Amino acid sequence: MDYTIQQIKEVENALKTEKNVRVYKRLQVLHWRMRGKSETEVAELTGVSVWQVFAVKRKYRDGGIGALNVKYIGGNNRKLSLAAEKEQLGKLTEQAQNGLYLRGLELQKAFEYETGTSYHSSTFLRLLERHDWAKKVPRGQHPKKASGEDIDSSKKLT
Repeated sequence: MDYTIQQIKEVENALKTEKNVRVYKRLQVLHWRMRGKSETEVAELTGVSVWQVFAVKRKYRDGGIGALNVKYIGGNNRKLSLAAEKEQLGKLTEQAQNGLYLRGLELQKAFEYETGTSYHSSTFLRLLERHDWAKKVPRGQHPKKASGEDIDSSKKLT
């Protein structure tokens, strides 16, 4: 992609004024790429991966310099707030204590019905753990454990 002199000056001016470290790093990547460095050279100079160099170029191409200022959204992608989760689980507490829900899958279906959202099973189990609902019970013994007679007969008697 060939860059115009106006685009290069725009990026250089943004580099001088940018205070956000993440955006500054993206601008550096773009600046070095505009100066004719290859993707691998830019990655080595800036300490990012080659794929991030491609991503920054694509973002700039599609949305201009404003697309580089997008704040990273990650981490907490919950469908409900903690208070809403607690409220919905509170409705199911009494039913669960009475033995209506014995398995997590049954509880998950009821929770999904109440909230109108769907959850992956591992996500729902993390939700339960977050609200101290995870009751972990160890199994009594290994399913392939030898019988008591076999154990006794294999022991050395001397």
